[in-house]
Amino acid sequence: MRLTFGNYDAYEAAKRAEIRVAGAADPDLDVPPVSAAQYDTMVERLLARSRYDEAIVLLEEQLENVPRADAARIEAAIIDTLYRARDNSRARDRIRRFRSRWPGSAYDDELTVLDFRIAIRKARTADVRRLGYAIMRGRVAGVSTADQRSIGRLIGSYLAAVGQVNEALDVFREMFQSSRTSGEQEDLLWRAGITALRAGELDRGKSNLQGLIDRNPGPETVRIARFWIADAESRAGRRDEAARIWRSLADEQPLDYYGLRAADRLGRTDRLGPAAPAPPDLTVREETL
Repeated sequence: MRLTFGNYDAYEAAKRAEIRVAGAADPDLDVPPVSAAQYDTMVERLLARSRYDEAIVLLEEQLENVPRADAARIEAAIIDTLYRARDNSRARDRIRRFRSRWPGSAYDDELTVLDFRIAIRKARTADVRRLGYAIMRGRVAGVSTADQRSIGRLIGSYLAAVGQVNEALDVFREMFQSSRTSGEQEDLLWRAGITALRAGELDRGKSNLQGLIDRNPGPETVRIARFWIADAESRAGRRDEAARIWRSLADEQPLDYYGLRAADRLGRTDRLGPAAPAPPDLTVREETL
């Protein structure tokens, strides 16, 4: 019956009906158990509607009735659902219990990534370093290269956010040196450039952003990088050079976001063109009658 629901209200109604039927049924009646495929379908539909608590109830029910060979899969699904529900403490506790029960499991890579992401959420910097570096440097078997690279960028951004700027820049440099795609290299140059500027390392930031421009990443990215190079020049006391770049951006693309910001840095008040003429005075006076 629960398989017939098409939305959550229908699921709740079906669940209540199932309880009533179960209570009134003949105890000798042979009711076929819910199959694994049926559980999977119901959980999938609940997760699609972000009904995490109800999905966990079903998974726990399924866990009680599956052979040991399938139990690890169900337990891993429960942990993933707890993570989606942002129930970080319970998810982490169950990760520890999972590893105690199934050491060396095929789900170890997924659980390590989840544990890392929970550490990010909870700002546990030591765990972010321990787990993140292990994943980024390929020491966690089973994690794809794409996920290793993604987590490396996340480590760098996290470290910059918590004030560990030099370490963040080291992460971006390490990743750049091992990068094999132009898109990722451009992304890392951008991250490193902005991170260096925020740390006051103006020449380093300017160098990274200029390196990005030299790769011809596209006109929009070039405009953004030029704006922040001008910011670095201004903060370094080279205001004439900063003004030259900002003036160019404001003149070339006056209605672009960074064109407007450049005009604002220059103190222009006419960046949207000359002021409109004053509206006519429509006040009724004696002489107008």
